[in-house]
Amino acid sequence: MNAADSLFTMQGSYLHDRTSDQGPPGSAADYRQDGVLREIHDRYWLRGKGDHYFSDRLALRADLDIASDQDFIHEYRDSVAGFDQSNRDFLRSFNRGLEEGTLEYRESILQLAGRSNLNLAGLEMRYVDDARRSNSAVEAVQTLPRLAWSSRLPLADTDLALAWDSEYLNYYRDRGVSYQRLDLFPRLIAPLPVGRFLEGTVGGGLRETVYRVDTDDGTGASGWTGASALNRNAWDIEANLATILAREFQPDWQYLKSFTHLFRPNIGYQYLDPGEQSDLPSLDNTDRLEAANRFYWQLNNYFQAAGLDRAGRPYARQIGHFKLSQSYDLHEAHRQSSGPTDQRQPFSDLNFDLELAPASALYLRYQTAFDMYGDGAISYLLQTRYHKDDRHNLQFDYNYVRGTARDLAVSMQFPFTNELAWRYTTTISLLEDHTSYEAFSLLYTPHCWALEATVSADSEDRRLMLVFTLSGIGKALEIDQSGL
Repeated sequence: MNAADSLFTMQGSYLHDRTSDQGPPGSAADYRQDGVLREIHDRYWLRGKGDHYFSDRLALRADLDIASDQDFIHEYRDSVAGFDQSNRDFLRSFNRGLEEGTLEYRESILQLAGRSNLNLAGLEMRYVDDARRSNSAVEAVQTLPRLAWSSRLPLADTDLALAWDSEYLNYYRDRGVSYQRLDLFPRLIAPLPVGRFLEGTVGGGLRETVYRVDTDDGTGASGWTGASALNRNAWDIEANLATILAREFQPDWQYLKSFTHLFRPNIGYQYLDPGEQSDLPSLDNTDRLEAANRFYWQLNNYFQAAGLDRAGRPYARQIGHFKLSQSYDLHEAHRQSSGPTDQRQPFSDLNFDLELAPASALYLRYQTAFDMYGDGAISYLLQTRYHKDDRHNLQFDYNYVRGTARDLAVSMQFPFTNELAWRYTTTISLLEDHTSYEAFSLLYTPHCWALEATVSADSEDRRLMLVFTLSGIGKALEIDQSGL
């Protein structure tokens, strides 16, 4: 990557709204019944992304996401410049999208990362915008800044390597607990002498985490009553053993000339003693390390294809993977039972992950977790994507979490003619037996302008939207009639 590959995109939406969110909070007149009323009239949403490559070893990444209120993204999610379209545009251009539109906290991030052969260093600034604009007792946490450095250094004349992960961050807010944290984690890694056909490593390290805690006014009003200077000592050991088996098939078909299956079984052991950490503040996962004493196994299968496309050009690409994984918890296997109904369950769920891309325009993925103690599948996710171009799209998602979610999301767009296309989107909660969102659009796109007509309905209202767009200039006229 170099400067010529750099890219920046900025989008903005503004609305002077003569209405406001009705009340009282939590009632049917409260939009989305979230308990937070919107009283402002000047409403906006700013979003953007940028990638700048100073060289192939130094890059800058920026994400901007700021909204005037918690309802703006919901109300205009399906417009021509709404959340769904903006998210698709960013995914296509930057390979990363927006945070889910249902979140009330919008994050803007600035990251600078550099690397050498043995080192990786980074700087991050993270600003969290509370779109609710509420005066709650505890504010969102700002990261100002985060510094990270990772290194792996071979030790001279030995097979050993010193791995080093370190991080400093400052979590800041005006109200509530803030702290500075320094996390140092050196590890020593050695290869296992297991022969030509196996690869293995064993490693261990000591982790030191130091805190400087600040409260809003020092009176304990934030809820923090602990010391201001704290530290934690943790240590871990991990061993891993794997091998790789590969077979190449040559069917010599018209478009497929070779097919490769790579099989990588993997077994390992992990032990982690996090030490005493109940007296530490808790704002992210590093503050609460999970104790571990477990074996784990993985069966990883990868599939590749190569050949000639319809134009006679050579190609080679990954077409999928199939993975199985599970762990066995020794702590759970040997803990003291509290009674006849308290059964130890040391085996984790059996995790299944299947991903297929049989054609460049088609993507399929299925993930599930299977309980080993008689409860069957406790969750699964099915994703289907067909994306030929901007006018031919099909997306089908089904998400199931036992007792929590059974959601079906469908989005499709196909053309009637070269200039006229239709789009349909719906989200259905099968658990609650209701359609939470549905929209149908007609898109007319001659060479230099476009007209989009959308009829949509959600749990709050029905809407008819007409949007006129000039190519290369932007949206010129938008007529929105809500509450139909």
